[in-house]
Amino acid sequence: MQTNEQLQNIKKEIDFLLQTKSKIIIAIDGNCGAGKTSLANALREAYHCDIIRMDDFFLQSYQRTPQRLEEPGGNIDYERFIKEVVTLLRAGASSITYKPFSCETMSLLEPVVAAVGEILIIEGTYSLHDLYDDIYDLKIFLEIDSNTRCCV
Repeated sequence: MQTNEQLQNIKKEIDFLLQTKSKIIIAIDGNCGAGKTSLANALREAYHCDIIRMDDFFLQSYQRTPQRLEEPGGNIDYERFIKEVVTLLRAGASSITYKPFSCETMSLLEPVVAAVGEILIIEGTYSLHDLYDDIYDLKIFLEIDSNTRCCV
């Protein structure tokens, strides 16, 4: 979890970037329990921006092979993330429509729309995968040691 000072430093960096860019894409990556979701939510509250969560791009059942799950980031449907999000961001889209994955039903849900306004946040593990880390204006990686974190 970030301290208030860390949050203020991140906001200063965002404000600095906004002086020269009309839109910025922010990645928040890190290990389980490090505070990615909390930071993304705090930034959404401060900047009134949308968040795309990598949890919405977990693998569907038919994709879950032992080989795939051994890959770094292999539990993420990065092909769908690239098709539904990255390609549109690279093209300068003003909104992104994608189908979130539900771990509860193991299926894709109805489409949701994320506005690509002044700020868009991509939050979650492997949001900084080498296949698409070029789309970000600000990259944040959070770490927490395994003795401190609490993951399910």
